Amino acid sequence: VFLKEFNYRAIQLIFVLTGNATFISGVVLKFRPVLIGGILFWIGSIITFYFSIEYQLLISMAVIIFGYLVPGYLLNKKKD
Repeated sequence: VFLKEFNYRAIQLIFVLTGNATFISGVVLKFRPVLIGGILFWIGSIITFYFSIEYQLLISMAVIIFGYLVPGYLLNKKKD
């Protein structure tokens, strides 16, 4: 029922939840790139509302790369 209100667009809901978890992880770890990654997920969830599914998938790929992968590699590099 809930996704019916979003016109069955689960990407936005997933990005909001992922953004919350990533942002909180950035606060707990006190690592700014992870915190910015969480904010990037929130921005991505808003932006994808305005595009068709084909562009949503491209935007999702960019958000995941810059919201998860880049901060993860930076965090791993900081560990060494």
